[in-house]
Amino acid sequence: MNSEMIEAANQLLYKAVDYLDPKEVLRYYLALNQHYQIDQNHMPIPIWRRKGFSDQGLEAWNKIKTINAQIPIDRNLSIYIHVPLCPSRCSFCDCLTRVVHQDVHKTLDNYLETLLKEINAWKHCGNLSERPVRTIHLGGGTPLFLGYDRFKILVKSLRSSFNIKTQTEWALETTCRSLNTKNLEGLTKLGFRRLHLGVQSMEPDVRPLLKRRETPERILEKIKAARQLGWIVSVDLLVGLPSETLDGMLDGIEQLIHAGVDGFSVYEINISTQNMTFANQYHLLTRDRRENYLMFVAAVIFLLKQGYSKNLFNHFANERDQNLYFTFPLRSEDCLAIGAYADGVFEDYHYRHLDYLETIRTTSTYQPAIQGGIKRPLEMKNLFPIEIALLSGEIIEDQLKSALSDTETQALLSRWRAALLIEEYQSGIYSLTPNGAWFSGNMIQDLHRMAATHG
Repeated sequence: MNSEMIEAANQLLYKAVDYLDPKEVLRYYLALNQHYQIDQNHMPIPIWRRKGFSDQGLEAWNKIKTINAQIPIDRNLSIYIHVPLCPSRCSFCDCLTRVVHQDVHKTLDNYLETLLKEINAWKHCGNLSERPVRTIHLGGGTPLFLGYDRFKILVKSLRSSFNIKTQTEWALETTCRSLNTKNLEGLTKLGFRRLHLGVQSMEPDVRPLLKRRETPERILEKIKAARQLGWIVSVDLLVGLPSETLDGMLDGIEQLIHAGVDGFSVYEINISTQNMTFANQYHLLTRDRRENYLMFVAAVIFLLKQGYSKNLFNHFANERDQNLYFTFPLRSEDCLAIGAYADGVFEDYHYRHLDYLETIRTTSTYQPAIQGGIKRPLEMKNLFPIEIALLSGEIIEDQLKSALSDTETQALLSRWRAALLIEEYQSGIYSLTPNGAWFSGNMIQDLHRMAATHG
């Protein structure tokens, strides 16, 4: 790493000396080597995308029914419901969402009807209706776009179909614009207690570029209102946005902490066909991703210093925010996924839904719109617990030894330590560093390559 690169990093970091010591960030930056190039990182990839589906449609559904008939009735369940509909599209968004401008009520009614049909199908799948539900999480898209009355119908259907307890956590994702005092109070009455806000940035010059209309002050007001009603509040923050600054990002985090935010998910903006126009407009494809990386590492260090700890590789939380939906694999729970594009898992069988139009067209009260499914291969039996631990921010040496030889285990740990992807905090147990969070997908790839060589 030449002196020009270090000087460029110094110039960026010294703008944020009020928040952290630049040397802490540079320590991670200088540890990177030829194996871990900043612009070659990637997010963890789902198994169905890595390997494709072994079963299609009806065949996958029949296997899911067989599996669920055999799962112990007392095993906890997490439920995810996907609502891929929005009133408008945010310029930066790379999600598979559908903007609805015409026939809005008819479209929303049709999707609600689809969800209700699918809930009925799952209710009669094995013993799903009797298993204790740990969390119900609605994501999108913009779930609140359904409107309060449809939400009530959906909640009533879920409560009558599944074994929902008083301690079941009801959670949803939303934009700040969609949230107001009336629906927040109504959602509280329905039982919702966790809110994940897509804030993305608190910088006043950045938010209009994202088509985010709420001011930073208004965001803070709504967060405080939710906290006063007893809600757990977490937020999304993106690095790599146009006009974003390091000191502005850290100042925004500080404001959010003071407003009572319980958890932070920090991501680099992902570029896909969905947001390519935005990326081209602001030259994001030619942007030096070292700047994104340095901002990410600085954000992680700052959050850790404020007392937050990671319960997912890129989610930093206080004790109130258990991030239940995203951490279900750690608790050996299954995930029942409902709705277009949604993917879930029962035991070692992963499945995914069809796209929006096909989901609307093919969902019935007897069968969800399943695109396909795949059983985790036998060779992944010992690898999967390692992946889950890694994605939760931890590497356990004994787990590695269950899948690799002692020599291979030490070689992999040595490689990760050298690049400061991991740091040992207890004998044989390593914590994922900010570098490890940036390269988590690469680390899983390393693991599988080493296991393939071992096999």
